[in-house]
Amino acid sequence: MNALLALLPFVAAFAAIVNADSTISVQIGSSATVIGYQQANPDGFVFYGIPYAQPPIGQLRFAPTQRKDPSGRILAFHFGSACVQEGAGNFDEDCLFLNIWTPKMNNITANKYPVLFFVHGGGFVDGSGNLYSEGILKNLVSRGIIVVSINYRLGPF
Repeated sequence: MNALLALLPFVAAFAAIVNADSTISVQIGSSATVIGYQQANPDGFVFYGIPYAQPPIGQLRFAPTQRKDPSGRILAFHFGSACVQEGAGNFDEDCLFLNIWTPKMNNITANKYPVLFFVHGGGFVDGSGNLYSEGILKNLVSRGIIVVSINYRLGPF
């Protein structure tokens, strides 16, 4: 029972992150909505685990990447899986996701923001767009820069 009570502050903090007051919805095309959340420090928005292509599984495993047309609601609160690589981790062949960090924007059409598109290194053997330097990221977003990172297929996958 004490262990459960000790977890209560963490559960409450997570609930505060994703409650209705701190979420943001962005319409993509006519049929999709991406829902992210407001980040406290720096003051901006985060969208994790947005699929950008069809999962490279089954008949698509060794085929060129196929476009994914967004539809419905995409809850972008958690990182997507990293692509399969050596070692232990949250790896999956369904791994073509991107992450977006933005400064707080009141009217997105009124301003144009610079975008840093981060493609991780690793020689097509290992790595993930989910790994980043939090200090550098906060610095960029606080200066009005949008940051996008991606997961891409590695090795023979």
